Amino acid sequence: MKSFLTLLIIILSIANLLPQSNTGTITGKVTDEKGEPLSFANIILKETNNGTAADKKGEFKIISRPGKFTIEVSFIGHEKVNKSVEVISNKNVSLNFVLKSTSFEIGTIEVVAKSDFLPITPETKTTISSSEIEHMQASSLNDVMKLTPGVETTNPTLNNVEKATIRSGDAIGTQIILDGIPISNNANLQVGVGYSTANSGIDLRSIPAENIIEVEVIRGIPSVQYGDLTDGLLLVKTKASADIPKVKMKYNPQLYEMNFSAGQSFGSWVLNGNFNIASSDRDIRIEGDGYTRIAAQLSLETDSEESNFKNIFYFTRAFDEFKEKPGYALREAWYNRDVNVKYTADYSKIFDSFNKLSTKLSVSFTKQNSYDQRLVSRDNIVLSDRITEGSQEGRIVFGSYLGSKNIKGDVWNIYADANYNFKFFVDDYLNSILFGITYRNDFNKGEGIVFDPFFPPSVSITTPRLRSYNAIPEYTILSLYAEDRITGTLIKPFTLQAGVRYEVYRPDGFNAKGFIGKGDLIESKNGSFLNPRITFSMNLTKDSQIRLGYGVTSKSPSLGMIFAQERYYDIIDTVSVVNPQYPDSNFSIVSTFIREQANSEIKGYTQKKYEISFDQQFEFMGLSFTVYKNKSDGMFMSFGQPTVYYKRAFPNWPDQSSASITRTYLDSYSQYANNG
Repeated sequence: MKSFLTLLIIILSIANLLPQSNTGTITGKVTDEKGEPLSFANIILKETNNGTAADKKGEFKIISRPGKFTIEVSFIGHEKVNKSVEVISNKNVSLNFVLKSTSFEIGTIEVVAKSDFLPITPETKTTISSSEIEHMQASSLNDVMKLTPGVETTNPTLNNVEKATIRSGDAIGTQIILDGIPISNNANLQVGVGYSTANSGIDLRSIPAENIIEVEVIRGIPSVQYGDLTDGLLLVKTKASADIPKVKMKYNPQLYEMNFSAGQSFGSWVLNGNFNIASSDRDIRIEGDGYTRIAAQLSLETDSEESNFKNIFYFTRAFDEFKEKPGYALREAWYNRDVNVKYTADYSKIFDSFNKLSTKLSVSFTKQNSYDQRLVSRDNIVLSDRITEGSQEGRIVFGSYLGSKNIKGDVWNIYADANYNFKFFVDDYLNSILFGITYRNDFNKGEGIVFDPFFPPSVSITTPRLRSYNAIPEYTILSLYAEDRITGTLIKPFTLQAGVRYEVYRPDGFNAKGFIGKGDLIESKNGSFLNPRITFSMNLTKDSQIRLGYGVTSKSPSLGMIFAQERYYDIIDTVSVVNPQYPDSNFSIVSTFIREQANSEIKGYTQKKYEISFDQQFEFMGLSFTVYKNKSDGMFMSFGQPTVYYKRAFPNWPDQSSASITRTYLDSYSQYANNG
């Protein structure tokens, strides 16, 4: 933490001391041949790697030291354009660019030719455009992921839970950011019903592909702006433009889907909406057996030279159903039914060419309802509802019954981020400083595990218990970050990005000695991590470059690991059945042993990343060769913990003082912990 504060103080001091008057600007607009703006087109000065991306109106602005440069403008599916430009001190040069399309349509599918293969930023990533998504007829974000290198392509379906794994990593370590806001699964406690994603990654089926304009899959070392991840990052951008109404329907043997989208301008505001419904049959012989998704999104945005303000409302209803099969003796069935409502706000204030403030806020609520049933059958069943260790008289149930339970969660995810970006020159090197703070709060206040205690959902030595989620504490994550991105020429054009992120999982106090390097400045219950990251790229020739990187990332444990439910062992000490029709004539004693599966001391785990890449562009193709090493430390593992419990005799019941052990049992229970 001391190094983080020192770095931040140095950066701010340098920025305040350096004058920024000897600069000029290049402004303009990028459009296609029809005059339509090319949002997010890339603009770069080839000699210094100083560049930017066009805004949604296709407009851009670059700050540069005076000099003569080659400006290159590129956009996927369009020919690159290069022009010579001279930047003059304290003056603006206006340049507009019209890019010629290299795509063509087959029916309603746009086929795009990609001609620019050299990455503009040092990160190793794959960018997937809406035209590529359209081409493969994707139905969810999972289908989009199949466009990344090394992923097998299958026919789109929604039948099974699909999670993102990058470079053979763990799905829990992949962060998904939708329109600038991370999707959190930390408070998901729907454990043990159907295809649950609790203690794991996000179910990609819930995100429709039809409304996605672009996905960036970062496999390498990300900016310190992104945290609570280890293996990789998915940046998903959805549409927010004024488009004509469009209705689309898709069908294949496994999937039905309908999508409606439209956008409209109202002065400086743009309103865009999307409605999607998709259904996939798991067993076509049984009506309703499968997955159904209903998703709606409404965005309202205004953009000007001084500010940008975007509001997005999301609604998602998901039904994952496994229906009871007629004639099946065990009568197994389950479902997971979720309703999610989310609001996000993104506001940016542009003070001048060198200073920008960005803020984000998101509030998400998910109503979760999971159900599981199966036939419970024995000659006689002895039950106990005891929630403390000890012995008591049991309740005897005769015959079979349909056992069932619900798991009901009310999940809240609150996210806020504020960062400040300012730029300055040191000689001819442009420094772009970013520093900020992130706050996340995830909690679950649902009814929890609900069932009839007289007819529990399953009966064995381990018997479930009722549990309310109201008593489970909130899960707070606090993060601080700072980064410098330097572009310029050092023999050859280069980009250097270096920064550090400080992650605190469940903050627990403030330690003033942290200012002098003695312990953590912010103490925590589940770990504080200082994560440095540095990436570097240099253009060796106009058609080749080398990229290097080192970084550390960390991932927080979930609520389900920290606050797992206790495991109850019910041992039948004695049972006597005289007459099933007269309960008072029957007698049993049950002893309950409780083992703690929660681990409040589990820490987040880290991953160190090392990477070197070489990129070469040829006339009609490109080649990228990457060597990397990912080393994870302290990963989450479910360990079997040995335990002992006993069967006893009570000759003088209810007096337990003379009890004696008649049998010893060896068993185990599971508990999450850090591996190594």
